[in-house]
Amino acid sequence: MHTFIDVLLGQGSTSSRARSPKTVENYVGAILGTLEAWIADGLTDPREITRKHIEDVLDQLRGDQARRLHTALRSFFRALKRERLVFRDPARSVSLTSSRSVPTALPSDRIAGLLDRLDDPRDRLMVALVAIYALLPGQLAHLRRTDLDRSKGQLRLRRAGRIDHVIYLDAFTLRLATAWEHHATGAGPKAPTPTSSSPATPPSTTAARPSAPAWSSCSSSESACQLAACAWTASSTRHATAPTPSG
Repeated sequence: MHTFIDVLLGQGSTSSRARSPKTVENYVGAILGTLEAWIADGLTDPREITRKHIEDVLDQLRGDQARRLHTALRSFFRALKRERLVFRDPARSVSLTSSRSVPTALPSDRIAGLLDRLDDPRDRLMVALVAIYALLPGQLAHLRRTDLDRSKGQLRLRRAGRIDHVIYLDAFTLRLATAWEHHATGAGPKAPTPTSSSPATPPSTTAARPSAPAWSSCSSSESACQLAACAWTASSTRHATAPTPSG
């Protein structure tokens, strides 16, 4: 442990960037319990630790706690190998599989109840995208009308530094999008306000018109954003668990 701390502080046998005292404290705090458990099991030499020992420890943890320990163990054995106290790094090839909560859509009756409290077509669409597709309220502010392609029933989500993500809208949400677009452009007759019990209608063959950003900040529609937040909270508490590889 003393060698590990020395390396973190840039005081090892070879020069290195010194970590902040807070980072050192976090690493030591994350790893100390695991080292003590290994010692109690008779594993007093770090050269005795294998990949399986590390995987067994990580399998007992979830979320941030698992990620913190995983990061600390990799740093620990990397430091020991650098100081030639171990000949191999058992943590190097260990990948972390954590559980991430995947929000699920709200029941249609609850969605209808939320939408019945709103009159503005934009607000209704915004809440539906959160409740049905689990979009974060913050993501809505970056959507533009050109991201909506009603002819294909698609909505594009822009992701900085990553490939855009395409959402395929169901008939109900597509009708909300059509109503909103007609309202926003003032073009043509106003589309009827859809409800969750309305019969399905085929997607419009009219492509979305280029325009300015579709959604503004929540400050311009406080009630809608409050409902969107409620929809997100409700959907995120009804989740399935999916493995997410890391490391």
